[in-house]
Amino acid sequence: MEENEIEDLIKKHMAASNSLDIDSFMETWAKDAEFIFLLSDRVVKGKENLRPFFQETMFGPVTKLKTEIIQEVRFNKYRTYVERVTECSNPEFVGLEFHWTLEFEDSKIKRVWALQ
Repeated sequence: MEENEIEDLIKKHMAASNSLDIDSFMETWAKDAEFIFLLSDRVVKGKENLRPFFQETMFGPVTKLKTEIIQEVRFNKYRTYVERVTECSNPEFVGLEFHWTLEFEDSKIKRVWALQ
Protein backbone atom coordinates (compact mmCIF):
# COMPACT_ATOMS: atom_id res chain seq x y z
CA MET A 1 0.00 0.00 0.00
CA GLU A 2 1.09 3.52 -0.71
CA GLU A 3 1.70 5.96 2.12
CA ASN A 4 -1.30 8.12 1.21
CA GLU A 5 -3.59 5.04 1.10
CA ILE A 6 -2.63 4.12 4.65
CA GLU A 7 -3.13 7.69 5.84
CA ASP A 8 -6.58 7.86 4.20
CA LEU A 9 -7.56 4.51 5.72
CA ILE A 10 -6.48 5.58 9.21
CA LYS A 11 -8.39 8.87 8.87
CA LYS A 12 -11.52 6.93 7.88
CA HIS A 13 -10.96 4.44 10.70
CA MET A 14 -10.51 7.17 13.34
CA ALA A 15 -13.48 9.21 12.07
CA ALA A 16 -15.72 6.13 12.23
CA SER A 17 -14.47 5.32 15.72
CA ASN A 18 -14.98 8.87 16.98
CA SER A 19 -18.49 9.07 15.52
CA LEU A 20 -19.33 5.58 16.84
CA ASP A 21 -20.25 4.47 13.31
CA ILE A 22 -19.64 0.74 13.48
CA ASP A 23 -20.58 0.15 9.83
CA SER A 24 -17.94 2.59 8.54
CA PHE A 25 -15.49 1.30 11.15
CA MET A 26 -15.90 -2.28 9.93
CA GLU A 27 -15.32 -1.20 6.31
CA THR A 28 -11.68 -0.50 7.24
CA TRP A 29 -11.02 -4.14 8.19
CA ALA A 30 -10.00 -7.01 5.88
CA LYS A 31 -12.37 -9.96 5.74
CA ASP A 32 -9.73 -12.21 7.36
CA ALA A 33 -8.42 -9.60 9.81
CA GLU A 34 -6.98 -10.56 13.17
CA PHE A 35 -6.93 -8.64 16.46
CA ILE A 36 -4.22 -10.00 18.74
CA PHE A 37 -3.96 -9.11 22.43
CA LEU A 38 -0.29 -9.48 23.31
CA LEU A 39 -0.73 -9.58 27.09
CA SER A 40 -3.42 -12.27 27.17
CA ASP A 41 -2.77 -14.28 23.99
CA ARG A 42 -6.42 -13.70 23.00
CA VAL A 43 -6.99 -13.53 19.24
CA VAL A 44 -10.18 -12.45 17.48
CA LYS A 45 -10.11 -13.72 13.89
CA GLY A 46 -12.28 -12.73 10.97
CA LYS A 47 -14.42 -9.71 10.29
CA GLU A 48 -17.54 -11.66 11.28
CA ASN A 49 -16.09 -12.08 14.80
CA LEU A 50 -14.58 -8.61 15.04
CA ARG A 51 -17.91 -6.82 14.62
CA PRO A 52 -19.60 -8.33 17.72
CA PHE A 53 -16.33 -7.92 19.64
CA PHE A 54 -16.18 -4.18 18.86
CA GLN A 55 -19.91 -3.79 19.46
CA GLU A 56 -19.52 -5.27 22.93
CA THR A 57 -16.29 -3.56 23.94
CA MET A 58 -16.37 -0.19 22.22
CA PHE A 59 -19.53 0.80 20.36
CA GLY A 60 -22.06 -0.55 22.85
CA PRO A 61 -20.78 0.70 26.20
CA VAL A 62 -20.27 4.37 25.28
CA THR A 63 -22.44 7.07 23.75
CA LYS A 64 -19.62 9.55 23.15
CA LEU A 65 -16.01 8.85 22.23
CA LYS A 66 -13.14 10.98 21.00
CA THR A 67 -9.60 9.74 20.64
CA GLU A 68 -6.46 11.09 19.07
CA ILE A 69 -3.23 9.58 17.86
CA ILE A 70 -0.44 11.04 19.94
CA GLN A 71 2.46 9.02 18.52
CA GLU A 72 3.11 7.14 15.29
CA VAL A 73 5.97 4.99 14.06
CA ARG A 74 6.00 3.98 10.37
CA PHE A 75 7.72 0.94 8.94
CA ASN A 76 6.76 -0.35 5.48
CA LYS A 77 3.20 -1.73 5.68
CA TYR A 78 3.12 -1.42 9.49
CA ARG A 79 2.22 1.46 11.79
CA THR A 80 2.50 1.62 15.55
CA TYR A 81 0.20 4.12 17.21
CA VAL A 82 -0.34 5.43 20.69
CA GLU A 83 -3.95 6.56 20.89
CA ARG A 84 -5.39 8.56 23.80
CA VAL A 85 -9.03 8.87 24.83
CA THR A 86 -9.75 12.60 25.13
CA GLU A 87 -13.53 12.51 25.65
CA CYS A 88 -15.87 9.70 26.60
CA SER A 89 -19.33 9.22 28.06
CA ASN A 90 -17.58 6.99 30.61
CA PRO A 91 -15.21 9.37 32.45
CA GLU A 92 -13.04 6.46 33.63
CA PHE A 93 -11.82 6.04 30.04
CA VAL A 94 -10.64 9.64 29.59
CA GLY A 95 -6.86 9.75 29.52
CA LEU A 96 -6.42 6.06 28.77
CA GLU A 97 -3.78 5.27 26.18
CA PHE A 98 -3.84 2.33 23.82
CA HIS A 99 -0.84 0.99 21.95
CA TRP A 100 -1.49 -0.69 18.61
CA THR A 101 0.63 -2.04 15.81
CA LEU A 102 -1.31 -2.39 12.58
CA GLU A 103 -0.49 -4.29 9.41
CA PHE A 104 -2.14 -3.12 6.19
CA GLU A 105 -2.95 -5.12 3.08
CA ASP A 106 -5.11 -4.35 0.04
CA SER A 107 -6.28 -1.01 1.47
CA LYS A 108 -7.58 -2.61 4.67
CA ILE A 109 -6.42 -3.33 8.20
CA LYS A 110 -5.15 -6.90 8.08
CA ARG A 111 -3.80 -7.42 11.58
CA VAL A 112 -3.59 -5.54 14.87
CA TRP A 113 -1.33 -6.34 17.79
CA ALA A 114 -2.71 -4.64 20.90
CA LEU A 115 -0.69 -3.88 23.99
CA GLN A 116 -3.04 -2.85 26.78
